[in-house]
Amino acid sequence: MIIFLIVSAIAGAILGLRFKVFVLGPATLLATAAVALTAIGNGYEAASIALVVLSTVASLQIGYFGCGILYATVLAPSPAHTKIKPLPPQIGAGKILIN
Repeated sequence: MIIFLIVSAIAGAILGLRFKVFVLGPATLLATAAVALTAIGNGYEAASIALVVLSTVASLQIGYFGCGILYATVLAPSPAHTKIKPLPPQIGAGKILIN
């Protein structure tokens, strides 16, 4: 069951780079269902299932927030490296055209 912790941490990191925090709700439900069904299929006891489900959900959230913090502090482009290009002038901007 340790594989669920590793996979959920990696999945949380990927989700943290691509989506907002609202994706954690559906991801948590999906992870809970997958882990619970796998544990029930393997014949684990209810206490073991609850422990694995809670640790998998925690690992998912730690991966999400950990990657978000890493991106914000280390990987995010600095303002000095971004080039802001002015918008091109628009033809006829501010003029009233009368036919």
